[in-house]
Amino acid sequence: GFAYFGSMIASIGHVNEGYRYVKLAKDLVHRFSSKEVAGEVIAIATQTIGYVEPMQTTLEFHMQGHKTALEAGDIRSASLNFNLYCNYLFWCGGNMVNVKTKCEEACLFMKQHKMLAFLLNLRPLLSTIVKLIDKEETPSRFGFDGPAEDVLISSNPSAALIFHF
Repeated sequence: GFAYFGSMIASIGHVNEGYRYVKLAKDLVHRFSSKEVAGEVIAIATQTIGYVEPMQTTLEFHMQGHKTALEAGDIRSASLNFNLYCNYLFWCGGNMVNVKTKCEEACLFMKQHKMLAFLLNLRPLLSTIVKLIDKEETPSRFGFDGPAEDVLISSNPSAALIFHF
């Protein structure tokens, strides 16, 4: 509740007020040990926190969210946090080889857990990183190899359109 509300408030220009709500959401999750929703709250709240605190702080939060969500069995939130971690790591100016390694780990995790939407979301980032590191290397598919992905996308083109708060 508070994490989404804070994000919405921030998105309409009231960043400081939104920041207060997302901090409240994180504090409540921590205070009441609400591990079942912690991964999602961390993922959503950290998006707003990144506008107020240095972007590098989001890296730690997203890895914490990934770990917490995994412990609770919340694969979707674990994937979301891992995806956001990779994106923020890239935009924070991390070493490209390290960013590529983390993105490949994230893709493997998402492939193992059949999180196609997050794989599709990471694919352009990983492709960009590969091109920046070695212009001659051709990026692999980074996802569900074979017809499963092709069938899904051809039968449902909107599967490739992804939106996160």
